[in-house]
Amino acid sequence: MDVNQLAVKVALEHVDVLIHGHTHRPAIHQFQNKKRIVLGDWREHEAKILIIASKKDPQDFKLKTWSY
Repeated sequence: MDVNQLAVKVALEHVDVLIHGHTHRPAIHQFQNKKRIVLGDWREHEAKILIIASKKDPQDFKLKTWSY
């Protein structure tokens, strides 16, 4: 199941980046000049985590698998 696209559109009217909990489809989606970031779920030995990749560009995001 994914989120309601109308709800995403409304939320992105007020912010540049929307970060929300997992929908079992972790990804970074581009909407015009805005981003929707879907976090991954936690598994027994790994998780998808969000990395802010650049201090110069605070919107340079990456999802990374983190093993523990």
